[in-house]
Amino acid sequence: NGQTARVTITRPKATQQVISSAIEIPIAALKITPQGSFVFTVTKSATSTDRGTLVMHKVTEGALLGERIQIIDGITGDMILVTDVRGLQDGAVVTIKQ
Repeated sequence: NGQTARVTITRPKATQQVISSAIEIPIAALKITPQGSFVFTVTKSATSTDRGTLVMHKVTEGALLGERIQIIDGITGDMILVTDVRGLQDGAVVTIKQ
């Protein structure tokens, strides 16, 4: 009680650099499996406007930025991604809500 202490906190340098051309996505949009990391898109059904099929796309991840992660290969800026992939499987039929 009444004593003082001096503390120095040393942070390790980041092992991955931030890549300016990478696309950032929420971590919840990334499915990590033993076969690699994937994101999902939805292919709309030709017979129903409110139904679609999930399609997995293999990606290469970059730096982790808080609750987001950089994707440096495997997606393009015009892809519409599923933002929460927990429990989803490739080829599953889903309902699309507008």
